[in-house]
Amino acid sequence: MFLTKTNICNLHGIVEPIHAAKKKAFVHLEFMNGFKADREGLKLLKNAYKVDGVVSANLHALFEANSLGLETIYRLFLVDSISLERSENVLKGAHFSGIEVLPAINAIEEVQDLKEKLPNEFLIAGGFVRKQEVINRAFREGYTAVDTSDPTLW
Repeated sequence: MFLTKTNICNLHGIVEPIHAAKKKAFVHLEFMNGFKADREGLKLLKNAYKVDGVVSANLHALFEANSLGLETIYRLFLVDSISLERSENVLKGAHFSGIEVLPAINAIEEVQDLKEKLPNEFLIAGGFVRKQEVINRAFREGYTAVDTSDPTLW
């Protein structure tokens, strides 16, 4: 589960039931309040809050999280062909647990290019997923996962 509305005060109460349900808890670093995404902050997330991983567009934070043994999801914002090319160069040699490609509609349209440029990656379509048809299409096009903040689509 990607946690987007968390802070250092409510995180324990959110992570524990997720683990009780045998699910993994990933914290969205940019959306967490009262937290700094440095090495010590990431250690705190892992050791005190017991999160399984983090989601971020911040490569430095993801590399630090990887070095601490946390799972990592890189947020790739696909807004134009230049962003795709730039991401390919940035991601060479990097390893993440997955790559969330946003917005989902662009992710779906560019899936073949993404698979060529990022082979063997766990791809997640996300962002503006508001209809079941978008989810169905993402899976048909080869995405491994889709994320949405709309609970009616979970």
